[in-house]
Amino acid sequence: MAIDKINNVNPINQTSKVNRATPVSKTSADSIQISSEARDMLSQNRIDETLSKIPDIRMDKVQEAKERLSTYMDNGVIRKDVLEKMSEAMIDEMFFPSITDGL
Repeated sequence: MAIDKINNVNPINQTSKVNRATPVSKTSADSIQISSEARDMLSQNRIDETLSKIPDIRMDKVQEAKERLSTYMDNGVIRKDVLEKMSEAMIDEMFFPSITDGL
């Protein structure tokens, strides 16, 4: 049974030649390329991940600073001799700057 043409449409039973796909070559290898921007983003992500694992406060450094500071203090107050040395050094620097400061 044939269906007649309606308006400008060809009949259904019309056949056409089918183009067959060409076989894929087995000698070529698949490859991908990563852009430099993508590599930079990956590198930054690795840095961010590493930094997130490091604690914000290094307690060993805090303890070291406390110990060093305690040598200048008595009962939680800076010793008088330390304050005098600090004030002398500040006055000397203000009124008699080092020769090497201008270099």
